[in-house]
Amino acid sequence: MMNLSEHFLILDPIPHESDGVDWKAVTKRIARIFLIGTSRIEVYRTANTLTESIQYGRPLPEPLRGKVNAVLHQDIPYMDAAKRQFVARICSMMAILYVLANRQWGEMNASRRDAIAVALWSSLGLRDQLMEPRLEYLRGAILATAQRVALQMAAADRSDEDSTSVGSTTLATAQTTIDALQHRVRLVREENSILRWLLSNRSEILAIPMSHIEPSEMVAMIKCLELGMLLREFPTHDHYIFITDNVDRNIPVSLSSLLNVMGDYRDRLAKCHQNNIALTQCPLVFPFLRAVNGDNIAERERLVERPLADWCGRALLEVSAIRYADSDRETGS
Repeated sequence: MMNLSEHFLILDPIPHESDGVDWKAVTKRIARIFLIGTSRIEVYRTANTLTESIQYGRPLPEPLRGKVNAVLHQDIPYMDAAKRQFVARICSMMAILYVLANRQWGEMNASRRDAIAVALWSSLGLRDQLMEPRLEYLRGAILATAQRVALQMAAADRSDEDSTSVGSTTLATAQTTIDALQHRVRLVREENSILRWLLSNRSEILAIPMSHIEPSEMVAMIKCLELGMLLREFPTHDHYIFITDNVDRNIPVSLSSLLNVMGDYRDRLAKCHQNNIALTQCPLVFPFLRAVNGDNIAERERLVERPLADWCGRALLEVSAIRYADSDRETGS
């Protein structure tokens, strides 16, 4: 766990009324405020809100702002409003790191942590660096930790470890065995769907052979988008390597150029997700898909150039994040 007090000493002198504050305890209490929501889409909405605070310094909306301020007021009752907003931003960033890094959450909170990791990886991955170096250090730490947690979750979900128990007659153990078997069935169906898709060498979205799609950049993007739609669990690092292995990593491409390359295909690509609740309610989590759908995107975000492989990874990430939220509703988890 990072020393929060050290960050305050670097960023801004700590007001005398905060001397002796247990910042680690404050961070833990705020962390629990962010572990809210009974579905992944609700967690995504929290992540979208947190991204606005992290990236743009906007105050948290109610009721989150009131809950965070109540925690701060309990330990620093006399801090002025302007400084409290600044402190709330820092404490919120530290609390998010605590949420992501802590492995001691119960099953429900661990599920929320995984969902917030997926959303924050997606929402912070294309953003500019912050001007304040220490804020950028925290933002970078959140992004790196979110990516690590999401990929660890994906690897664990696809582990071959045998979690079933044979010979036990308890109802709870029987249900655990059934859940494990159903999970394996989902993965087998996923593998079969991907195998049929690969062997067909055909675009499911465009309903034409891959060999009829030009240029090569468009083929790469279609493959990433369609693979994401076929996955029944969040992709592992191996999925990213697989889908970008033959993609040119040296030629920089802007988002604007990619949208132009999509041409007449863009409308059909947009229809795949344009009415999805995750996309409409969490716009900062899905910048690439929003652009495909024709939403207004900041000019800098449209013109910044990245390797095509990075854009392919971004497409897979965002479609998989939507699929991850959708699977939550499908399974009722």
